[in-house]
Amino acid sequence: MMKSAGPLRPNSPKRNDIQILRAYSVLTVLMFHLRPKWVPNGFLAVDIFFVISGYLMAKILNFGSNEAHFTLLGTLNFYNRRFKRLVPTYVFIVFLTSVIGSVYLIPTDFKSLATDVKWALGFGSNVQTMIKTQDYFKMTSEFAFLLHSWSLSVEAQFYLLSPFLFAVLSIRWPLFGLISATVISCGLQTFYVDDIYAFNFMFCRVWQFLIGGIVFYAEKRRNHLDGAVWKLVLARLLLIGCTLWPQFSTSVAPIRILATVSAGLAVYAGKYGTAKVDKGFWVGPLTYIGDASYSIYLVHWPVIVFCKYFGVFETVSLPILIFIIFALSLLTHHYFEKPVGNFTLRKTALICLAIYILAIFSTYFQSIYNFHSKIILENDRISQTCNHVPELDACNWDPEILEIYPKSNKSASFACSYKGHGNATVFVTGNSFALRQVKAVRAALNGNYKKLYFVARPGCITFDRHNDYMHPYYQCWEIRGKVLKFLKKIRPDVLVMTQLLHPLNEARPKNETDEQTVEHLKWYFRKYAAYTKAIVHIEPHHRFWYSPPLAVARYLAQGKDLYTLGMPEDHYKKTPTTKRPTYPSSAMMPILARSRSTKWSPRSRRFSTH
Repeated sequence: MMKSAGPLRPNSPKRNDIQILRAYSVLTVLMFHLRPKWVPNGFLAVDIFFVISGYLMAKILNFGSNEAHFTLLGTLNFYNRRFKRLVPTYVFIVFLTSVIGSVYLIPTDFKSLATDVKWALGFGSNVQTMIKTQDYFKMTSEFAFLLHSWSLSVEAQFYLLSPFLFAVLSIRWPLFGLISATVISCGLQTFYVDDIYAFNFMFCRVWQFLIGGIVFYAEKRRNHLDGAVWKLVLARLLLIGCTLWPQFSTSVAPIRILATVSAGLAVYAGKYGTAKVDKGFWVGPLTYIGDASYSIYLVHWPVIVFCKYFGVFETVSLPILIFIIFALSLLTHHYFEKPVGNFTLRKTALICLAIYILAIFSTYFQSIYNFHSKIILENDRISQTCNHVPELDACNWDPEILEIYPKSNKSASFACSYKGHGNATVFVTGNSFALRQVKAVRAALNGNYKKLYFVARPGCITFDRHNDYMHPYYQCWEIRGKVLKFLKKIRPDVLVMTQLLHPLNEARPKNETDEQTVEHLKWYFRKYAAYTKAIVHIEPHHRFWYSPPLAVARYLAQGKDLYTLGMPEDHYKKTPTTKRPTYPSSAMMPILARSRSTKWSPRSRRFSTH
């Protein structure tokens, strides 16, 4: 039978150094979400949690010892304990979030939350992020109330795997097996092309848990550590530096590896050095926060997002926000997490089952009871339909275009043509802005063309050189050289390019000046001009960081004065993630930003703005 050992056994004291590490991690992630500029790498706190979990799981299972080995009964006992530790408080917070959302959120926002709730209840939030296919034109809520549940999903998936994983890796040489698996998993995450999978895929994260396992088996080989005190201090200083120091690399991999290894060293050295290092008045409060860290982590994010939803996040002072989060978290910890943790497995399972049923029911609450007025629902409906482009529904996937540009598996990529009653041939192309504006272009031409060709690829622009620097997710290499091939084949009378060019500062060599970029853009215009009579380039595009219909619906639902729904100039320049992009400087303005459109005359080889 498998025996369990370690700090999580009933009546077994918890290690102060691990509780302090938990406290630092939860405080770091809290401040990262409240004031990200203060803790620029606070997201690494989750990596620390993974190391601690891996260490404790290895210690509980304790495979490789004379008295512990893999059995079905021992594995079930392990799952029972993990269930009691992880599930009750988690489903309780998910349920409360869903209930509050069903009352206060407008339909679009609650529909998004309801989907997230169902995935979260199955501990599949990370899987949801990886497999969901985004409908480009579907209006979704920008408020992710359960975004933080991805890490608990990864942890739950590791719990399911860990008895088998540790049993296999500890058969003969545990350290060799763990180190080998760690290198493979770390390499998978570091070199995986898709960042979404690298971030969310459990097997890309398992190396961080295994670092904790390596620490446990290293402890078993020796009962002391030379220089434990200075190694513990060094590890903690490295962790502080990793989380507080501004990003020093374009890739997050180096700092993630450093933080994870430092966390492992902190756990290793903490066993031998905590007695000398962790002294003073601060030990008590930090170990207490470490005890409540699970509730704090679960509660803090929904509170922050609800504050943002109701528009009070920027107006409520930071101390008050922290007080609210801690008050709710500690109430949850003392009056739910701890009492339920002492219940029998049967009683805990019945409570979780009841909460699960109520949580699922709450996702349908708005369809049963309608809290919102007709005008709120109408604005919400507008947000769902305003992005509908009938021209794309009728896309014929023109065979003439497909000879050059085969149908892509990327969503919202289109290659269509439309017949008119005029004499001119028009070619409209660009990125996602072309998708949104093809209807307006056709309406402006009013059928005065012989044939209008339309090709759009979100995330990619019509200048190949800059596409080479776009994120691999967009797969812009699929359209390399296609614009020029289209022009040579079609030879349109008018070329219309409508696209967002502000990423040019990032999509180019680091040392390239604005003047050099402008020269490259002129080269493309001259090249394209050889195969068309006129070029119209539409840029810049004013953008909102929010959906105006949804914003109106939320204001009405919250009883706010619509006259306060202002749209300052800086809102036009914010992306949906509210991160301000870097715009091209004045050296590029003759091409990129002086007007709503730029026209290139092949004869004069000059630009004129309109």
